[in-house]
Amino acid sequence: MGISSEKINETTARLKIQGEFEKKNCMSIKQELLELINDDIKDIYIDLSDVDFIDGVAIGLLLSTNFTLNKLGGSLIIEKPKFHVVDLFEATQTSQYLKLSQS
Repeated sequence: MGISSEKINETTARLKIQGEFEKKNCMSIKQELLELINDDIKDIYIDLSDVDFIDGVAIGLLLSTNFTLNKLGGSLIIEKPKFHVVDLFEATQTSQYLKLSQS
């Protein structure tokens, strides 16, 4: 699993996750997200184009981060999720709460 982040501007950042996004690596991803939020980042793009597997703990992290950013006037945008990840979001009704972007 790999994580990289980049600031796009003063209030926007992108986090790229590679490999499996699951319970065992959620703490490091959560820490990265909290650091971005503490740096006054309001909009976070999470690139899932290289994520092969996602579990319920990871989905919970995405939902809680989205809720936090919404309270701050920002948003969480999920970029380029693979089709099986989108299917999981739809099956768990997560897609109702997250913004998904295929571009």
